[in-house]
Amino acid sequence: MQTPTARPLLPEAARRVAAWCVVLLLVAGVAAVGIRLCVVLKTAVTPVLLAILGTALLGPLYRRLLRMKVRKSLAAGLTVLAVLAVVGGATYIVVAALIDTGDQIVASLRQAAEDIAKHFGAAGTSLDDLSRNAGDLSGSSAAPPPPG
Repeated sequence: MQTPTARPLLPEAARRVAAWCVVLLLVAGVAAVGIRLCVVLKTAVTPVLLAILGTALLGPLYRRLLRMKVRKSLAAGLTVLAVLAVVGGATYIVVAALIDTGDQIVASLRQAAEDIAKHFGAAGTSLDDLSRNAGDLSGSSAAPPPPG
């Protein structure tokens, strides 16, 4: 005795679309979890991403050195020296620029503080006043009140 073949509820095209939707939902879910983990673990993820970026950028230099018949260890050492030269040069340029414009930065910060104080109407909130008030508060809270 032969049982009749069951016909599917949905046509083949609809089942394919549904399967692709399930795949896309799974990919989106995995991507969302991955992004969430990257945000939560950004302290560890940022250096790893920077290392991957540095490796990708330095790969061509290393491969070129290998094509020039330089030993692998020497090519790696030269690549590290190139990184140190680039990072050191960039650090030098940034520090020199900050030293040259340090007075301007301090002046603009003071001007910004004055503008904010004027805008919000905060009178007597200079750093000297705040430190004096903090000293007064700590002195008054440290001494017990005289017996009444």
